[in-house]
Amino acid sequence: MKKLIFIISMLFLVSSMVGGFSFGQDEAKTSDLGTEQTAAVAEQPEEVVSPAPEVAAPAQEAEMVQPAPEVAEPVKPKGEPLYAYGKVTEVAPNSITISEYDFDTEQETKTVYTVDEKTELENITAVANLKAGDEIDIEYLEENGTKKATYIYLYTVTNYDDTE
Repeated sequence: MKKLIFIISMLFLVSSMVGGFSFGQDEAKTSDLGTEQTAAVAEQPEEVVSPAPEVAAPAQEAEMVQPAPEVAEPVKPKGEPLYAYGKVTEVAPNSITISEYDFDTEQETKTVYTVDEKTELENITAVANLKAGDEIDIEYLEENGTKKATYIYLYTVTNYDDTE
């Protein structure tokens, strides 16, 4: 019964929007007009109203709705810089290992970043001068599963303001 009432109300709504069911309004308009105007109105072609589209009942709509497919992680364009923050745990000639928080796993993880002569440094003169416990920011590019550091910023007592 609810489905029938829903369908009838939808049909009425759609037909009233396109000028369907008139319920005697046209007769009232033409009776107020003079005879010349009545004849002119009578000569006008009737408006053709196409049938309303079939509306699915709510129960049928629920059957038609399907869950969205799983969306794969977006592919990052090559060359888009990524950022990391953590404490240095190990320094090697061509890499730095830091302990950083992984928001996906909600755990501290150790991550290795490769470095080379093109890596920009701020507040430090050489990668070899880093020591365990130093806090750093790293800007890096991920290429073929390797995280290549392009910029390293060392926090020092004078530039690390935690009073805010």
